[in-house]
Amino acid sequence: MAKKKLVSTGVGRLDELLGGGIPSSNQVLLLGAPYTGRTTLQAVFVSQALKSGMPCIVVTYNRSAGDVRKSIHAINKKLQGYEKKGYIRYVDVYSLGAGLKGKNPNAKYLKVDHLKDQLTTISTMQKGYHSHKKPSCMVVDSVSGLISKTGASKAVKFLDMVNARSKAYKTTSLFTMTEGVHGQGEVSQLENLMDFTMDFKTEKNGNYLRVRGLDSVKSSNWVLYKQSKSSFELTGPFNVQYIS
Repeated sequence: MAKKKLVSTGVGRLDELLGGGIPSSNQVLLLGAPYTGRTTLQAVFVSQALKSGMPCIVVTYNRSAGDVRKSIHAINKKLQGYEKKGYIRYVDVYSLGAGLKGKNPNAKYLKVDHLKDQLTTISTMQKGYHSHKKPSCMVVDSVSGLISKTGASKAVKFLDMVNARSKAYKTTSLFTMTEGVHGQGEVSQLENLMDFTMDFKTEKNGNYLRVRGLDSVKSSNWVLYKQSKSSFELTGPFNVQYIS
């Protein structure tokens, strides 16, 4: 049996926790409260993918493509070079609704209620990379923003189609979802679409992460981490259960 290809998160010890990285073509849910570093991890993931020669698609419902670009550029100063090569594309589903003018030549600006246009745009980008024998990565920020604007039923159906195409085109993806603003039913529906989940939480003594639903994970315990606007690092051991 061929060994499953793994995609680096860009965080060495997180890759180790996952058993070497994210299994290629997996769809991963990052579930947690605001300001717990989920979007920073997405930016680190994109930066590492670009460095390794993997093209990336950035889909944003909560911020403009320009704001997301700044987050990635804070980590990867060579971003403009990757953009010129066509290695990163943006799908901005925020700006038009916010009355902002889209200026990024590498971005497609779409309306949030035009789900068919979003699906076609994402699939076309994935297909283009796949036709050049290149697996790709994708980050979506956030599922919560999509649900708030379209409703859970439409969002789940749309994301199910996105994930099916992602697997077909060998796209490895990270989706953020905000904890505490959805009912458990909505969270469960989204988790059922994903291959596994990373939970994020903040306690008095720091930030913690755990992984659920991945067979190769070295520990299902909560692991201490620290993050800033431009970095994400696991600092705790894998074999100690800090939070019961």
